[in-house]
Order: sequence, then C-alpha cells, then structure tokens
Amino acid sequence: MSDFVQVLEKLRFDKETGQFFWVNPNKHHLDLIGKIAGCAQKSNLNKKYWVIKLNGKTYKRGRLVYLITHGKWPEPCVDHINGDSLDDRPENLRQATVTENNWNHKSRKRKINLPMGVRVNPAGTYSARISVNKKQIHLGFFKTTEEAYSVYQMAREEMYGQFA
Repeated sequence: MSDFVQVLEKLRFDKETGQFFWVNPNKHHLDLIGKIAGCAQKSNLNKKYWVIKLNGKTYKRGRLVYLITHGKWPEPCVDHINGDSLDDRPENLRQATVTENNWNHKSRKRKINLPMGVRVNPAGTYSARISVNKKQIHLGFFKTTEEAYSVYQMAREEMYGQFA
C-alpha cells in the first residue's frame, strides 16, 4: 500500500490549517477518532515539529502535508517559508535542499548579543559576514551594528534568493 493511500485511509486533512484528524486509528485508540493527529516534538536541534505516528513509523506533519498536496514526498526536505516549523499549511511549505532549508533560518542561538551575521571587532567596530557554499565572505567593517546587519541582510537576499 502506498504512503499516500495509507495517509488518506487513516487521516482527514484540513488544508486551511495544515492539520490532520484521525478517522481510522488503530483498534486500541478508537477514542482518537475526530481528534487532531500527532503532537509537537523537539528535534535533536531543539526545534519543535508536529509529528504523527502511522503504523509504527513517525512522520513530520509537514512532510505528510507535502505528500497529500503534491502527490510525492519532498526530496530531500520540506522548508517552512515563514520559519515557523509548526505552521504546516500547504502554502507555507516548499521543497528544498538541505542547504536552502538552512538559509531560511531567521536567527540562531548566539552567545553574544548581536544580530546574525554581525561580529564585534577588538577596535570597537562591527563586521558583517555571510557563509555561502561553506565559505565565509567578509562584507565589510561598520561603525554600528545596524549598518553591519543591514549589509548582511542585503547579502542574504542576493545570495539566498527566495530562501533569505
């Protein structure tokens, strides 16, 4: 049985919200009929994704939404356009490479209190840099964090396109 058919037999999909509801859970969980399928779960990088378990296998809901709306699995991964990994509405999902998916990060946890792409220099100035294809590109030195971050954001849009 194909994955597509299996999903349709077990779940009802609401394309407005990107949620699935149980219509045919396993015989030990008949109390789930009509309830939202799955739960939020932290990934190994501490990011939350909604996951659904079907026949002993766990799937990220975003991948199931992509399968239902496009008739195929996203290869190699699905990207959340707005950066919210719990927003699985079809219009918020797109197929992406791992690199493109990584470009779509709006921020990262940092030990220093500076925007992404900005570093402070010993002289008290700020530098901006961006990573493209595993190479660091220096974007210049600036007097303020705002100037450095603005240049970094322009470089993101130029280098990463729709995934910026």
